[in-house]
Amino acid sequence: TLIPMSGAASLDNDGLKAVLAGSSASMKMLIDKNRTGVAGNAENYDIRQLFQLLYTKWMGPRADASVFDRILVELKKSADYSEVTSQKMLEVFDYLYGSASGYHFIMTGDLPADSVLPLCNLWIGSLPSGARDYRLLQKVIQPLTADSLVYEYSEKEKATVTLTWENGLDAEDSAFSLYRRMLMCDLQKGVISSRLRQVLREEMGITYSVGVVASAAVHPVPMWRSGLVCSCLPANTDTLLSEVKNQLQQMADDPELFRSTLEDVKRNLLNQHALHLQQNTWWCGYIRNLIYNHEPDWTFADHYEQIVLSITPQQVADDIRQMLASPCSIKIQSNRQQ
Repeated sequence: TLIPMSGAASLDNDGLKAVLAGSSASMKMLIDKNRTGVAGNAENYDIRQLFQLLYTKWMGPRADASVFDRILVELKKSADYSEVTSQKMLEVFDYLYGSASGYHFIMTGDLPADSVLPLCNLWIGSLPSGARDYRLLQKVIQPLTADSLVYEYSEKEKATVTLTWENGLDAEDSAFSLYRRMLMCDLQKGVISSRLRQVLREEMGITYSVGVVASAAVHPVPMWRSGLVCSCLPANTDTLLSEVKNQLQQMADDPELFRSTLEDVKRNLLNQHALHLQQNTWWCGYIRNLIYNHEPDWTFADHYEQIVLSITPQQVADDIRQMLASPCSIKIQSNRQQ
């Protein structure tokens, strides 16, 4: 937050905005829990300025005192606040961006490659190089190893029931594809949310809402996670838990229960994918994640429709069965004493 709001090089934030007035070029320095990067875009006629902006922000970070003081006020409201200084923030930036070695720069657009290569050589080639010892400092959360049940007191009139299943992934397998795993997560999420809304909310009327999540990642630990959150009256928590498990087991045992729903989910995914293929930002993210996750198959986007249409209800049912056989964490927040 601090570095981007402080401008770059000799320019504060207002000065940088003035220099870029009328330009389509923009560039962000991105810091995530497990990786860092840059993201920018520009119209073709501003492509040189895009590279200049990348170099300026990379090489000229600023930490304005006035901006830092405003951010510090918000930091002090956080429970995990610790003493920091603007100089410390610049040191962190240098630790993350002190060397461009190991970064993959991905460009998408309709400019001829030979017209952009000289700019890459000049501006990206001028960034600092050299080996850096990057270490993941955060505490890595491992997948669940056993079932658990936790009750938390809440003053709210309605109760919240959260179920989460987790397990590891065999990412060391040379044929493992995170994109295929994430596709199964999307299909699973779609059919489960539809089924539970129909039964729990429309037929039984015991829940106000049903939220379903399903995701997978290989960094920092290869694992998948599936879960759902339901709201209900405190007196209905046991009934809701029992019926959720019952419906999921039925789906695992009888794929015909959701065959038509699966076809609807597939159509929605294919429509979304058709839109994605038209977006440069999606292609950048797709290629970036292929590299980052060591994907073995770079043709996933090209064969997406064929892959989606080939997935059967039985495969999704097997996925749900695998989920139910994995460790599960249940959390109930209620104003009723259990």
